Amino acid sequence: MDELDDNGTNKRVLSSRMKDETRARKAGKLMSDRAILLETIHDKLAKYDDFLLKTREINALEKPSDRDYISMRTWFCNMKPFSYQPEEEFIKRKRDLVTLRPNTEWGHFDEWIEEGIERLPTRIGRVTSAGKSTATIEAMGILVAFIFLFSVTMGLLTGAKRQELFAASAAYAAVLVVFLGNLGNVGNRK
Repeated sequence: MDELDDNGTNKRVLSSRMKDETRARKAGKLMSDRAILLETIHDKLAKYDDFLLKTREINALEKPSDRDYISMRTWFCNMKPFSYQPEEEFIKRKRDLVTLRPNTEWGHFDEWIEEGIERLPTRIGRVTSAGKSTATIEAMGILVAFIFLFSVTMGLLTGAKRQELFAASAAYAAVLVVFLGNLGNVGNRK
């Protein structure tokens, strides 16, 4: 294109786009070479701009918290979702992972509660581990204790009215019963 532009006969075409288009039409072309080149440059620049914006969005994603990373790694170790071990290597590189949920969504209170539950005696763990304990009264006692603990905690941490606490406790009890009732079915799936 530069060689054509340096040619003395094209100087007038360079000064006016209309003259360039007129010359192309006289030559039987729909568009001039210059217009085709400009359109190609425009398309490539638009793709490059989109690429830059996507790259910026990906770089803006947060890295997973230690808690999320450990949870995901534990899940990978237990479930083995890939059949080919080299495919699982990416999970070992925390710096390459991103999270879609902001890290501020989980508070210190949530972490404190989860750590407390993990440290509970194994006696409670037996009741919740796929029905290994046959003592129904023990299981009911633990359910009632957790429901009571939930009610007291909600009463202290929120300004909820008595009927709201009752409704929340009933919903929590229903969720606990359904969750604990389904724990025995987790190992039976194939």
